Amino acid sequence: MFEGVERQERTEKVDLEEFFYREVEKLPEELASKWVYEYEGLEDPENDGFFSRFKGFLDGRKKALSSRLEIVPGTPDYVVDQVISLSERINKEYGNPESFLGEGRTAKVHIHPESPDICIKYIKDAETYTKTDVPIHEEFDRLRALQTFKFDGIRTPTPYFLDINGKHIYGMERIKGNTLVNIMSKPELNVELVKLAKTLDREMVLKKLTNYVKEMHSKFKITHNDLEVINIMLDYEGNLYVIDFGKSKYEEVGEDHELYNLEDEKTLRLAIKEFFDKIDIIEIPDIIDQDNSKG
Repeated sequence: MFEGVERQERTEKVDLEEFFYREVEKLPEELASKWVYEYEGLEDPENDGFFSRFKGFLDGRKKALSSRLEIVPGTPDYVVDQVISLSERINKEYGNPESFLGEGRTAKVHIHPESPDICIKYIKDAETYTKTDVPIHEEFDRLRALQTFKFDGIRTPTPYFLDINGKHIYGMERIKGNTLVNIMSKPELNVELVKLAKTLDREMVLKKLTNYVKEMHSKFKITHNDLEVINIMLDYEGNLYVIDFGKSKYEEVGEDHELYNLEDEKTLRLAIKEFFDKIDIIEIPDIIDQDNSKG
C-alpha cells in the first residue's frame, strides 16, 4: 500500500517538473532564468509552494498579456492560446528571417512555429505607412466587418487580435497557400499550387472574385483599392482570398465611390489576366527539375 502511495507521489513530482520545464521554456530568457535559478536552488520545490507560485505567475501573466491585445470575440480557444504565447515574442522576433512569410510595400507578415494558425502583419515603416495607407487599427476594423462575409466561395482571412498599445501590429488566420504573385514568380517553390492553378477556369475565377468585390461594395460600402496579384491568395484546396485592406476605403459623402468600385474591378481583371497568362507558360517538368536541382 505504502509503495503505491510513494509511486504515485513520485509520478506527480515528475509531472510537475515536466510541466515547469515545458512552460518555463516559453518565457523570455531573462524571466525564465530567474525561475530556473529559484527552482534548482530548492531541495523540495513542492513543499516550498514553488509550483503554486509558478502557476499563479503564469495565470497573472496570461491576463496581463491578454489585456494589451484586443482579441476578437469568438476566436477559437486554441487560437487564443497561440495569441497569448505569441504576444511576448512579437517585439523580439520581428526581423527574424526564419519567421518571415512575406512582404508588402510598407508592411511585413511573419509566422511563428509556436503559433502555426496565426500570421502577423506589422508595419516596417510607420511613417511611410501612415502617408499611404489607412491606420492599421482601421484596417483591422474592416477585416472584422468582413470576417463572416463569404460570397461565391471568396473571403478574407479571419482577424484574431490587434496590439492596442502601438497599434502597428495585428494577427490573423494563416492561410495555407500563397499569393498569386508568389505562385507565378516563384513556381519552383509552389509546384503544387501551380499545378492546381492550371486546373482552374480563369473566367470562373474572375467572375467569383468580381462578384465578391461587388457584393462587398454593396453590402459594406468598402472598396479595396489595391486588388493586384500580391493581394489575392490561393490555398491548396483551390479557395481564393482577398487580403491586405491597407488602402481600402469606406464610402463617404462627397466622394465618387462608384469610380473606386470600377477601379477595383478593372485592377482585378488585369491581375487575373496577368496571373493566368504567366501560369499558362510555366512548364511543370521545368519547375520540378529546378526544385530538384536546388535540393
